[in-house]
Amino acid sequence: MDLQYAVTIYMTLFALIIMFMIVWNNDLLDKKKKLQFFAIFGTIIVAAIAEWLGVYLEGAPAQMRVVHILAKTIDHSLAPMIGLLFAQVISSRANKRCLWIPLLIHAVLELASGWLGFIYYIDKNNHYAHGKCYWIYVVIYLFYSIYFLAQAWRFGNKYQNNNKGILGMTLLFFVSGVTLGMVYSQIRVAYICVAIDTIIIYVYYTGIIEKMDSMTGLLNRRSYESRIVNMEEKVQVLFFDVDDFKHINDNFGHQFGDECLRIVGRAIRAVYGANGHCYRIGGDEFCVLLEKKRESIDNLYNQFFRYLDKMREKDKRIPYVSVGDVAFNPKTTDIESAIKEADMKMYERKQQKKQENIYTKNKKDRHTNIG
Repeated sequence: MDLQYAVTIYMTLFALIIMFMIVWNNDLLDKKKKLQFFAIFGTIIVAAIAEWLGVYLEGAPAQMRVVHILAKTIDHSLAPMIGLLFAQVISSRANKRCLWIPLLIHAVLELASGWLGFIYYIDKNNHYAHGKCYWIYVVIYLFYSIYFLAQAWRFGNKYQNNNKGILGMTLLFFVSGVTLGMVYSQIRVAYICVAIDTIIIYVYYTGIIEKMDSMTGLLNRRSYESRIVNMEEKVQVLFFDVDDFKHINDNFGHQFGDECLRIVGRAIRAVYGANGHCYRIGGDEFCVLLEKKRESIDNLYNQFFRYLDKMREKDKRIPYVSVGDVAFNPKTTDIESAIKEADMKMYERKQQKKQENIYTKNKKDRHTNIG
């Protein structure tokens, strides 16, 4: 056996064991997410060992043929599964049972192929070779790899991550390693590539959740403060504040208050997410840094308020929201001043609405007294 290949497998396993320890000690991940990462690491470890065993048994005595077949079956069956396990880490949509059915069917075909030889075969001298239907393995491998990329892309869009090119490069790196092994049987770098990809995906995922507000799904205050420190491009700064939020918590409970924040967060992301960065900066306060104005601010306001009006048709307790905005130009002012101005405009509109409500209430009271 090639000593360099054996060392490569050893280093792959070593790296994954370190990842086990890192994930175990990561307090940002809940128990379910940790188990999902552990499933990835464990699957890669078992598959890598199976591949190593298959290489070790190449040309072994005939009585080892069954073990050789089992090793190749495990290797071929688990490798495509890794893409689905990656997808499950970042998307609840990938937890559907139907996605496992093709993998189970494929595993049965791989086991049968050990004796029938249509995907791969191992001859009486214990030599491994591809069969006429080896394309089945290739197709299912690529399908779950591309499926993972699609789910990762959706995840990046949902949480306003602009570094989705990293995902494409990660998949290309992964496919390159696998393709080299398929074309040149003497090159075996697939699992070291998978291990490196695992580390990249872990960093990518944790990098997003560190910037995410867990309640609303918007970017959090830490991300907001990090961005405005070095703000150099022109943006429209929008500040949002939920009207009478204390009244909502006091009268309907904090659980309903949290639901109101989630609804406002969804409305902000739905209207402004495609054109800027949306943040929850504390309590019932939100901010949008609008970079690309494909529509006028007034049109976006109308869309935002219509969204909340539709939600209010279902539940009249859904609160109103006050908004203030200002254009920021780094050549003429600083971002702190722009933020203060937007905040002040938001507060002025909030006070204006309160005065209008008082006027309307007093007018109704006078009308009632006259009546």
